[in-house]
Amino acid sequence: MMKRSLKLKTAPTVVILANGTATTMLMLAKGTIPIVLMLVFAVLIFMLYVSPTTNRRHTYNGSDTAALEMEDKHIEQNDLYFDKLFIRHDSDRRTFLKGAIHFVWDTYLKYHSPNTLRSCVNGRFLVYSCTGGTVCGGLADRQRGIISAFLLALLSNRTFVVDMARPCELERFLDPNLYDWIKCKDYIRKLSSKDITTLNYHNERQEFKRLLSINNSNTELFNDTVVKIILNMCALPLFYSANLTAVRMPWLKLYTKIDLINIVYHILFRPGKKLLHDLRLVDQQIAKKHLHCAHIRIGKNPDIPNDPTFVQSRGFINTSTISSFFKRGTDRHTNLVFIAADASHVRKEMTARHEHVLQLNTSIVHIGFSRKTPEACGGFYSAILEQLVLTQCEQLVLTSSGFGSMAAYLRGISWGLFQYNSNRTNDVSLRNSVSEHTLEADMKSHGFFIRY
Repeated sequence: MMKRSLKLKTAPTVVILANGTATTMLMLAKGTIPIVLMLVFAVLIFMLYVSPTTNRRHTYNGSDTAALEMEDKHIEQNDLYFDKLFIRHDSDRRTFLKGAIHFVWDTYLKYHSPNTLRSCVNGRFLVYSCTGGTVCGGLADRQRGIISAFLLALLSNRTFVVDMARPCELERFLDPNLYDWIKCKDYIRKLSSKDITTLNYHNERQEFKRLLSINNSNTELFNDTVVKIILNMCALPLFYSANLTAVRMPWLKLYTKIDLINIVYHILFRPGKKLLHDLRLVDQQIAKKHLHCAHIRIGKNPDIPNDPTFVQSRGFINTSTISSFFKRGTDRHTNLVFIAADASHVRKEMTARHEHVLQLNTSIVHIGFSRKTPEACGGFYSAILEQLVLTQCEQLVLTSSGFGSMAAYLRGISWGLFQYNSNRTNDVSLRNSVSEHTLEADMKSHGFFIRY
């Protein structure tokens, strides 16, 4: 039996697609090509001409394609971080802070950011500097300094740049999130020193306060094109009280200190590819377990011989007390314990006491005492990773440390946050003191729910 091919017998139909493709379709309709092939061709033409481009989360002013491409970068990974890992244990808090981040960005910062700067040549910059022989401190010192320097850049209407090269480049581990803080870094590095003013406010709180005490809103804070600043303090209280803030940054007072640390940090940073990969592995290990964590800072020890001795100023830390606290009233089969410490023997002792332990195999380095070596760079990465893991903890016990306190701020909630009391070596209690390095009372004063 002879098979007959299917041909179009009806009058040809004209499908209007785009840019003259109607003619092409008309020609196809008159021929003998099977309908299936014609439909495939039509779909391809539709995808080529009509299908809308991928939606971007933010639209920048101007036509800086590099900025637009940067915004699309790591969109999948970025969603993993901000939709799950960010403020992991309080979805309401996560929703509020995500909204605040984008509100501040879209309303006040987007059109004054380097993302829309076509050329660095005509810019005016404030640079957080940690290079060469600069005394920068540890990770928490640098984080506090960056947040304060960023606000100072906004207050002085300058483009903000982070130039951190000790012990290696910060952008190896953290990407710009919304604000591109590395765009003009290479341009600034090529400038002559006569074009740059460097101001050192490391441990100089009163000097920094005087800088912000200008009452005339028309006064320029700096005259030079490029100002490099060395800073290690969280100066948010000083910004709150400065007269210039009310005029130039009124939005600042809409948020508490806790909110602002999260807002500024996440406007600037998101985890880089390697960091996010490791955080994903941590998330898989946590699964449905209860992650209980401690950050134990003892000071001078064989791993960090140049560190100060803390026993007299901060007291002796009985690590068995913290282990007992984790085991109290819980199911050991559903608990997972993570210990971040500045001494390998402390980490070894603590992990030996627990059945289920999250181990990252990270190196112990104090980056404030480190030179530019591969080992120090690895320690820098370890510090960033460990701090972000501490933000994932259902229970977090802290000893006295800026590193741990910054982890608590980025964790974003006071629920499950505890302070080891070195004056009573058998006690772990909720944090209840107020200083630049503590969190609990600050949260309580702003109406956060505290669970004992």
